[in-house]
Amino acid sequence: MGVFDSITGGGSKKARQKLDEGQVLLESGQGKEALACFDEAVKLDAKCVDAHYARANLKLQYGKKEDAVKDFNEALRLDPGHAKAYGGRGLARVQMGRLADAVGDFNEALRLNPQSALLYYNLGSARFKQGQYQEALEAYGHGLRLNPGHAGMWYASGKSKAALGRKEEAIADFSEAIRIEPKNPKAFGRRGVLKMSLGNMKEAMADFDKAIAMEPRNAGAYFNRANVRSRMGMKEEAVLDYDEAIRLSPTNAVAYYNRGNGHFSLGKHAEAIKDYNKALKLDSTLALAYYSRSAARISTGERDKGIKDLEIFVQMSENSLAGTSKIREEAIRQLEALKTSNTVAVMPLPEDTEPMDAIKEVESFKGESKAGEGIKEQKFEAIIFIDICKSTNTIDGFGELHYFQKVLGVLDKPLAELKKRYNCMFEKSTGDGYMLTFNDCTNAANLAVCILQEVERHNTITDDPAFKVDLRIGMDCGQVIVKESDSDRIGDAANIAKRIEGLMADSFVELAEPAKISFPDKNRIFLSAKVLTMLGESHNIKNSEVGWAELKGKVGMRYQIHQIHWRESTPSASPGSTSVRL
Repeated sequence: MGVFDSITGGGSKKARQKLDEGQVLLESGQGKEALACFDEAVKLDAKCVDAHYARANLKLQYGKKEDAVKDFNEALRLDPGHAKAYGGRGLARVQMGRLADAVGDFNEALRLNPQSALLYYNLGSARFKQGQYQEALEAYGHGLRLNPGHAGMWYASGKSKAALGRKEEAIADFSEAIRIEPKNPKAFGRRGVLKMSLGNMKEAMADFDKAIAMEPRNAGAYFNRANVRSRMGMKEEAVLDYDEAIRLSPTNAVAYYNRGNGHFSLGKHAEAIKDYNKALKLDSTLALAYYSRSAARISTGERDKGIKDLEIFVQMSENSLAGTSKIREEAIRQLEALKTSNTVAVMPLPEDTEPMDAIKEVESFKGESKAGEGIKEQKFEAIIFIDICKSTNTIDGFGELHYFQKVLGVLDKPLAELKKRYNCMFEKSTGDGYMLTFNDCTNAANLAVCILQEVERHNTITDDPAFKVDLRIGMDCGQVIVKESDSDRIGDAANIAKRIEGLMADSFVELAEPAKISFPDKNRIFLSAKVLTMLGESHNIKNSEVGWAELKGKVGMRYQIHQIHWRESTPSASPGSTSVRL
């Protein structure tokens, strides 16, 4: 099917010939050659709407979102009634994270072409990404009335209903998607999760079996089938499924926690402790992992460590975290018994602690942040904070003009090049440094290594202390909320990265031996255990453990902190890495 279904003003004969030639090349899979033809068509006739539209679509396929938007803009300037150009620009804006603008484009396209099921599908998808599930469901409903045989729309409608808590209706929608498209592992997986939540374990198991058969690398299906098997008392089989889920998704902290509970129930307490350790390295907010580890430690004779874990759990669950209030009461009784008796108590795991479900529907932000500002989207990113050490002393000693022109100038030029090289997604000044975000942990680590190496080169050739620069860098990764107004990032990952950057020795409750001898208080890169796991098997980034720290504002939570040895690390010359993709 050709892209040109309307001829709108302008357009010389030679430009039209180039368009036709490019279309033939595109349909034969020669995209680059087609793009050259579309470029030539625009040169021959800058007023040819179809040339701009065709080029925009192809640029979007190649991931050139900003360039695509420019061509869509030009097509719409030349023809304000071009519905497909509005739709194409909407897709580009979704990919750019400009969800509110995308919704506006899809609505305008639908005003011009109200019979397009595809436009309703795209509108619903943008609404869903905004967390506006009811509005998304309404859009999908319109689309399905126009095209009731669209399996993807039934699946999307099911996701929206699940997010709204309408589980039975969501199951019906996923079933319809499966009827139309029987080989749909995502629909089987989603339906299985809902059936599991409703207690239909055998039916859920069957859905996960089918999802795995269709997509053997589906980590979520293995994880959820393990949860079902655990609930059905199939402990050994559950552990095997958790093994596979972890192999396919090594940063799933809850999978380690659940597998630890499986090992515990099988009497393999040492293996359970290893899993709880890994879970807490990846996510130290898993309060129940401290409780379970305390039970395992007490069972292996590590009484003092078990008591310490119980104390941490009681502290963390003080505000009655969801699902922990009854267990907290039991933990307090166990603590009292352990502290008043010399005998080693056997502490079983309460049934409530296993298994924990990690894969849930995305929660709505209801379009607002804490400050009442609009939310653009939610996404996963790696975040680094770069802080210039003793910036206040520098300003007091040499003046603000020196600081902003000279000290920041040392960083601005290399950072500008490095941000491009490693695909920085967002940046902002923090006054005495910078916050930068990336979609890949290795790119973030590479930039951090490069900037410290650059600063060291600068410092070695600078004798004047007023021009020397020392840095502290903190890294974390995870879910962030992107604000509509300025694209700023808020949420735990950003807060944790900032707090890791400022850690000093007195923040650590336990230091590794090298850090006890010489604690690195400047020119360092500190990162969370989650980032280290996400880096995967990259041998170019050398690192070691610093210790366990308590972060400001995170009462009772302990984070394992590592440092990158940036002098011994060799950053890659270009983006793209072996790290686990976010």
